[in-house]
Amino acid sequence: MRRLKRAAISAGVAVASLAGMGGIAGASQGSHHKNVTEPTITVWDQNTTSNLDPIYNHLVSLFEKQYHVKVDRITKPFTQILQQQKLALSGPNPPDIVQSNQGYGAEGPEAAAKLIVPLDKYAKQYHWASCQPSSILNGGDFSSDGKHFGSGRLYGVSDILNLVGVYYNKALLNKIHVSQQISTLTDFQSVLAKAKKAGITPIAFGDLEQWPGIHEYQSLWDVYAPSAQALTRYVYGTGPATAVTPYAKQAATTLQTWAKDGYFESGFNGVTYENGTNAFLHGKALFYIDGNWVNGSVAPVLGKNVGVMLMPEAKAGAPVLATGSGGNAYVIAARSKHQALAAEYLNFIACSSTAAKYFISQGQVPLYLPKSVVAGVQSGTTLAQWIHLYNQVAADNGVIMFMDLSTDDGTTYIGQQLQSLLGLKMQPSSFVQAIESDYSHFHSSL
Repeated sequence: MRRLKRAAISAGVAVASLAGMGGIAGASQGSHHKNVTEPTITVWDQNTTSNLDPIYNHLVSLFEKQYHVKVDRITKPFTQILQQQKLALSGPNPPDIVQSNQGYGAEGPEAAAKLIVPLDKYAKQYHWASCQPSSILNGGDFSSDGKHFGSGRLYGVSDILNLVGVYYNKALLNKIHVSQQISTLTDFQSVLAKAKKAGITPIAFGDLEQWPGIHEYQSLWDVYAPSAQALTRYVYGTGPATAVTPYAKQAATTLQTWAKDGYFESGFNGVTYENGTNAFLHGKALFYIDGNWVNGSVAPVLGKNVGVMLMPEAKAGAPVLATGSGGNAYVIAARSKHQALAAEYLNFIACSSTAAKYFISQGQVPLYLPKSVVAGVQSGTTLAQWIHLYNQVAADNGVIMFMDLSTDDGTTYIGQQLQSLLGLKMQPSSFVQAIESDYSHFHSSL
């Protein structure tokens, strides 16, 4: 995030999952009380995509009033947080909470350096296991030495869903006489060809920042894979794992073919993520591969004219797998003087009915979805579709963490290789070999 890495754009018990993504530079602060004796916590987050910034400003205000505290909310772009967080967390007056990132590139090194605290006691105190699925909570787990991802102690917790799917423009589908029921990947590619022939850009896509291409590639990696276990083992680095597999090469081959056939907008490697998204918002493309985090922008603009689905299965009846995680994980500084209060804030945004209800009212999908909140979601909306899709994936244990979390520099490295692949400067076999070289080198060094 989506991942992780997902940057600025104008979305029973629990559902969950990478890009809550990066955003516009600057800072905003929660409201302040006149009572100077009230404790203050400082929070760094990157929640500026879609409509997230005003959502979190409102939640901060609610938290301040309910708990009689002050929150200094400082927003920073995702890349800036990654660059600054280690120094900030090691300083004498660190932010109490940082919206870091799962995986070996951020949370692992921070745990190993004892810059952040384990959250297990707070998870037990607030019953986080009952409001978020284990597959999501496990994404915040690390061994205390930072070598084992997905197991050990809980160091990070998320609050909203990051699931990658395929938005579609209903009017453009109707224009080329295509049903909204696209069952298989073969059918999907037939629609891409039909749109291209009709003069419609098949897929809106901007990859200037490099990481957006990971969404396209991993969506295919997921559907070509034989099982969730193989992919999860790769991301977490548990057991024998390699990037050199038939399904990884097949995904790379298909993606490069889409580029060759002109299924992405012209000059996509030089188009920003935001402009790629705006192309879809303005009806200039049939499909858009991205996450629920932009739903708060997509739904108000396109209304009833937009729908969302998962990347269709390679074969009918295959396990339902999709790229996803909780939003970029929040961690608590080891040097924070207000750790318990910081944990209370995390519980408020990640596991309270108040926050869940407000997220839903603004078109975003929280990880905690009490039945009373879900019951109020209007059927037929993209919000309802996202909730349904996640429940569908979760039922098959098919949420696959973002693949770039598998190494310390995966987001940058995989993104760069994908630009070469999509720019037709690298063959699919060379692409998977390059990813494997980086992956094996990193994991052998642990």
